[in-house]
Amino acid sequence: MSLKNSPLLLLAAIIISSCSGKKATPENVALDFYNQLFNEHNLEKASELVTAASKEKLRNDFKFIEGALQIVQEATPTTYIYKVDADKSKIGNDSAFIHIWTSLDSTTMETLLIKENETWLVDFNYTPPVDAFNKELIDDVLTEMQQFVDTVTVAK
Repeated sequence: MSLKNSPLLLLAAIIISSCSGKKATPENVALDFYNQLFNEHNLEKASELVTAASKEKLRNDFKFIEGALQIVQEATPTTYIYKVDADKSKIGNDSAFIHIWTSLDSTTMETLLIKENETWLVDFNYTPPVDAFNKELIDDVLTEMQQFVDTVTVAK
């Protein structure tokens, strides 16, 4: 290959890479994260979308998340819908609070994204204010979990 063709190849590679996939905006990263975690159940791909400091917490919480989803799911897996609530979301230079509406419980989840190495990533360590949680859903999950605890017998 001659060197005079290299700029053309580089230009073609840039064009092809920019056409593939969605732009990595905070909104798209948050939507992709929730889809990978709750619809695809793909820990590996979801962990690519979180900050380095969040990876361990995501791995630790994944089994709990999977267990909670099994409690609320029917026999057929449910596909949840996620949409950005643009009115509540706020994007800064290096951080963004994106509010994601979910069909799981029809509320919004406040999600913090941080820009690391020019890439938007979810800060999975961030805990939104308690008011942001759907108390009814939490009560339902805790009631279901308590039923499992009540039926477990302890070996003597």
